[in-house]
Formats: sequence, structure tokens, C-alpha cells
Amino acid sequence: MSEFEIRRLGTADVPVYQALFLEALRSAPSAFAADYEQESVRSLAEVGERLEREATYGAFVAGRLGGIVTFQQQTTPKRRHVGMVWNMHVAEEHRGTGLSAAIFQHVLDSASQQVDQVDLYVAVENKKAWKFYKRFGFESYGVMPRALRVDGTDYDALMMTRKFR
Repeated sequence: MSEFEIRRLGTADVPVYQALFLEALRSAPSAFAADYEQESVRSLAEVGERLEREATYGAFVAGRLGGIVTFQQQTTPKRRHVGMVWNMHVAEEHRGTGLSAAIFQHVLDSASQQVDQVDLYVAVENKKAWKFYKRFGFESYGVMPRALRVDGTDYDALMMTRKFR
């Protein structure tokens, strides 16, 4: 396995983050709630504000951003024990290298220090992704029908959770 640098992204990372995120939205529109058209017109300042607000982690290979994942703890008093993971994407050229597992494990390790459980949603038809999440102890607890509508086609989302304690 190659060595990866994994860290929380900051404002200095905005241009490389935005490029990789837009690549993700363009290549797999049904895998993300975010919309390419809407995200592509966001200013770098707006994207920087998002990175300050949401804990987005990046995995770097030889100094280049190759993967991203966002984690955020819920903010309301009755939900602070729960976090959400979303916008996981690894560039095509880094798939199969261990980068996906490395960045995801890093995010889970960080999350486990803050929350008792992490939830995520994944498109039902994306079997490769939900099998990946199962390897990390995630279990399905239901299906959200018609969670996304992309170009007139509805996609159901598998709701998954991982309890730390």
C-alpha cells in the first residue's frame, strides 16, 4: 500500500478540493445530493466557507489531492451523539490502491472521538459502495425511497449506520 497524507482540508485547499468535488459530481451524479450545475458556479470564497464549517478530509498522494470525505457532528442537543458522512469520492486513478480505505478509516477514527454513531446514505444500486461501507461495520437500517431525482430518474438511498458505543 502506498503512503497517503490524510488531513482536514482548509481554505488553502479550496481550488484542488473544488476541482475533485466537481469531477465527482460530473462522473457520478446519482451518488451525491449536491448538483454539478449549482456547485460549479459557487465562488471559491463560498467553497472556503463550507470547508471551514464542515470537516472535509483529503487524502493526498505525492502531494496531489486524490480523495475526499466530509464528516459533521449533528448540532442539536438531542442529536449531538450522531455524525453524518457524505461526499466520499476517490479519483479514478487512485481506486484499488488502498486510498479509499485509508481516508475512510481516518474519518471514522476522528468521528469516534466525537460521536457515538455515524450515519450515511448510499444509492441502493451502488452495491460496490455499500459493500465497502459494510466492511467498516456499517449496517443498513432502511431505504429512503426516491431520495434523489437526477434527470427525471428517481434513486432510492440505503440508510446505513455504524455505532461506536
